[in-house]
Amino acid sequence: MGLPILLCALSMGTQAILGLLVLARAPGQRVNQLFALLLLLFFWWSLGELLLITLPFNHFLPKLLFTPILLLPYLFARFTAIFPQRWTEAPILRPGLPGLLLLVPTLVLLGLLWTDRLVEVCEPIDNGLLLALGRFEFLAKGIVVGYLLLALHALSTVWNQVDSEFQMRRLRYTFAALALPGTAGPVFIALGRWYISGYTAYTFGLFPTLGIVMSCILAYAILRYQLMEIDLIFSIGLVYTLLTALLAGFLELMENGLQNVLNLSSTWSTILSTLAIAAVFSPLKDLIVSLVDRFFGKRSFDAAAVLRHLLQAMRKAGSAGEVLDTLVRETGLVVDPDSAVVLLRSGAVARAGGSPDPLPSLPGQWLPMDEIEAVIEAGGEHPGFDREAFRRWREAGFRLAFPLRRGETVEGALFLGAKRGRVPYTSQEKTLVASACDEVCPILDNLALLATMVARDRASQEIDWARQLYQRIQADQRVTRIGGYEVILFSSLAREIKGDLIDLQDRPGDRFLALHDAFHSGILAALTLHLLYSALRCAPPADRMARAHAVLAPFTDPPLRSAVTYLQLDEATVTLVNAGNPPPLRFDPAGGWQEAAGQGRPLGLEGPDLARAEVRLPPGSFLFCATNGLAKAFGDREGKGLRRFLDDLRATGNMPACHQALQNALAALPDRAGFPDDITYLFLRAAAPAAPPPA
Repeated sequence: MGLPILLCALSMGTQAILGLLVLARAPGQRVNQLFALLLLLFFWWSLGELLLITLPFNHFLPKLLFTPILLLPYLFARFTAIFPQRWTEAPILRPGLPGLLLLVPTLVLLGLLWTDRLVEVCEPIDNGLLLALGRFEFLAKGIVVGYLLLALHALSTVWNQVDSEFQMRRLRYTFAALALPGTAGPVFIALGRWYISGYTAYTFGLFPTLGIVMSCILAYAILRYQLMEIDLIFSIGLVYTLLTALLAGFLELMENGLQNVLNLSSTWSTILSTLAIAAVFSPLKDLIVSLVDRFFGKRSFDAAAVLRHLLQAMRKAGSAGEVLDTLVRETGLVVDPDSAVVLLRSGAVARAGGSPDPLPSLPGQWLPMDEIEAVIEAGGEHPGFDREAFRRWREAGFRLAFPLRRGETVEGALFLGAKRGRVPYTSQEKTLVASACDEVCPILDNLALLATMVARDRASQEIDWARQLYQRIQADQRVTRIGGYEVILFSSLAREIKGDLIDLQDRPGDRFLALHDAFHSGILAALTLHLLYSALRCAPPADRMARAHAVLAPFTDPPLRSAVTYLQLDEATVTLVNAGNPPPLRFDPAGGWQEAAGQGRPLGLEGPDLARAEVRLPPGSFLFCATNGLAKAFGDREGKGLRRFLDDLRATGNMPACHQALQNALAALPDRAGFPDDITYLFLRAAAPAAPPPA
């Protein structure tokens, strides 16, 4: 019975060590907790078998043995639903009663076990137990199979979501190890020393052996595929255990050889052996690290291919934050630091691993070195160099610093902590990271340029849409008659939307003209004009200007304002309302040009201040209304130059002649095509009565 006891002890030891390491690595992580609990159940299984071997048989010990066996299927099914990534739709993870119902079969089996209804016969035999299940045999097997099918369903779902060969292999090794003891049922039935019809022989030592194999597979997965992220302890232990063993053997051989072959005294043998060990320590350590890294998958790589892949991934990013996240993520996959942070002067940050928060500030001065310790040491030889900035990063747990340069200016830096395996960074890895960092600023510049181009194209597209909508509400300048009035409409628009608009409605019983000059330009001007266009049509004639003011007044950031001249065209009179445009002028053959109404205040500014007038237009009289763009064309905003020009036209006394004179004057302006503002005006007079039909 000595071998089964030894196997049980070895199995318990390896499982306890693995479970404690996993739990200590991240006690708050649900995955680590459940993984450690699984290993604890395997430990319990081996412990129960050890007690059966070493203690006198009683009926309590088999129950102690079978309890972890009955708990394992449920916990294994739950573990498969959260590792390596959580499957949120897993039935076993559902909150509330649906999730608890899946625990009930396990509780039923435990109740049957501890009330002596599950195992009908349990008798000790040489090196094992003879078992027979009672009438609940098929119920128990069905429950266990159900849990295994649930676990397989979760495994197949997770397997389809694995996105890398690294994750796939880690998943394969993990579940191969955990499923190994579960496959032992058929094995011990086939290989058991006793097999009687209706009975099953449980052989001592078989399950502990499978547990040891499971632990070895898990340890390999921990080292090679960073299972549960605890490969640090194993790699350090493995490297220094091998190093210590080799140095001890080397010391013994050296001393024996020097004493026996060269007949040196023990003192000289010890001195020479110590010097030899000091000489071979570093090369031997590097050799062991290289062998361990090579055996556990940390082999040299094609730096050009890796750099090409990294740059391609960064160039696919759509923002500066995504570029930094990609740099940290891809760098971590290649060089395997325990923490990584990239920090820009703009404040943008991307991090991975256990980096502190808040981070130290970015150093203002740099030396051509990537080892932070080397920078701190060399900084003492440069007067005025700020070594404290690098000391703070070293105290935060970082070992390497790679600046992100734009020309001679350092825009940020990538900081890396020690490698997870505590082996040093190779020169190949440092060169790769430095090359990737050299490309970050050009990639960010390209992104900024693309963003500017996209924004410019978007703004151009929006202006085009606004211009199309603007043109749709602009009155047709070819219109010459509205009801009983003749009109001349003119609007010369600048290259960009400046805000002038002639609004016309020719509806029997409700005819009006409106001359708008919106503040601002572009989309804001187009928006203001559309609001006014709608407001004038949604209010009764007497309230239109007040309603338009009420629509614009709430918009203060940005402010939407407009000067408006409104003409309500009735049969006998013209109701004139002016809000901010130059005062409308009325030409009378006897008195010349006179102001028909005041200027008022633009709509949307403070309270409404509207200049109103009722104007009659006898034969020979006409109205002239314009925006301030026409006044600017004649040299001043106040309109004095325009008024002098109109006074000179008094002798013509003819509306078409005045319009033609204005056109000639505008055509003579220098750089007329490049005039920076809209020029808009209108003439209005009563139409001559129609001639009676011939007799």
